[in-house]
Amino acid sequence: MDNAFISPDFPENSRWVIDRIEEGWAVLENAAMDTVDFPRANLPDGAQPGDTLVWQNGSWQFDHAETASRAQRIRERLARIRAANPRSPLT
Repeated sequence: MDNAFISPDFPENSRWVIDRIEEGWAVLENAAMDTVDFPRANLPDGAQPGDTLVWQNGSWQFDHAETASRAQRIRERLARIRAANPRSPLT
């Protein structure tokens, strides 16, 4: 990635999940599984992988409820996998 950054034109109220952070860049993913690299420095303080963010009025806002809901769904999915296969490496 080069040093020049042009902010993508995010639709108002679009939701993105921080997939990962690499070398100062956050990889954001939306529900359609589109990804975009965004400077970590331009995200809200404390943002971390797994957080859901909403683009509102030209800046990011945390969606704490959606982040918690996604985390719960992931925990439940892992529990079902573990129950179905006790020898799974996910235990």
